[in-house]
Amino acid sequence: MYGTKGVSSLESGLAGLDLTPDDIDYVILTHLHTDHAGGAVKREGGQYVPRFKNARYIISKEEWSVATNPNERTAAVYIPERLHPLKAAGQVEFIERETELFPGIRAVHTGGHTEGHFALEMESDGEKVFYYADIFPMTPYLRVPYVCATDLFPKETMEVKRQALQRIVDRKVVLAFDHDTKIPLGTVRKVEKKLVVEPAVSIKT
Repeated sequence: MYGTKGVSSLESGLAGLDLTPDDIDYVILTHLHTDHAGGAVKREGGQYVPRFKNARYIISKEEWSVATNPNERTAAVYIPERLHPLKAAGQVEFIERETELFPGIRAVHTGGHTEGHFALEMESDGEKVFYYADIFPMTPYLRVPYVCATDLFPKETMEVKRQALQRIVDRKVVLAFDHDTKIPLGTVRKVEKKLVVEPAVSIKT
């Protein structure tokens, strides 16, 4: 379902940037669904170990609790055996609710998609980029009522979107979409009461 047993492209992707997994200092996990956190570990010697051995894994304390104790519904998206090795290695750094992770990078609890889901709001040299992970997974989900079927608390998602969109439009924020292959980064404008997304960067096909 998630392709977690295939060959990972994480390390080859890093190599394209002249980096190795050992160069990574922090891994920020907005939530622990397998399509977002599955690559945090790798198989080595028949067991899972942290892929980034020198990194601190930043995770919501609330998200960790529900992800390592999945229920009948969430068992399809959480795999605890891929998470426990991170804590066993002493590499997990828990955060709660809203906190400044680094200068210009703020974690904002959203809930909605999962109990501990959080967004990242980043600013540098006057430019703003917001990454709301699966609150805005793709451009079609910009509209407030359009929520993921996997959202545990859809009304919560809708309220978060309603409040965030106002700031995104007014402040000309670049919005990052984690599941959109055509517009990974876009700016949002309101045209005759409709939300329009324009690519913020061009991508090669």
